[in-house]
Amino acid sequence: MSDEFEKYQGAVKLAVAMIMQAVEEWLALPAKIKREKSPRERRKLMRALRDAERYLFETKNPEWFLSFESICETLNLDPGMIRKKLREKRRAGGGRRPNLQEEEP
Repeated sequence: MSDEFEKYQGAVKLAVAMIMQAVEEWLALPAKIKREKSPRERRKLMRALRDAERYLFETKNPEWFLSFESICETLNLDPGMIRKKLREKRRAGGGRRPNLQEEEP
């Protein structure tokens, strides 16, 4: 394999890993937040959830090469369809988004 191809392959793996991390956090954090007893830890988890939501659903910056939209475009994926399926999966799993405002200091 050429060095250029290996660099491209490594970048694609990193991009997919970023998306998967954000997706996993977005799906798992509501339950973790619900179980967490410590207000401080709940706030940390809520910030992480907010960051994942911004990355997956709010940040629309195709100029940033690691944005959700840019990665989807590179992989020939439809970000709108992925977002729709993620919301459906959370609803089907009974996962609701916690009220992020109620825990703010």
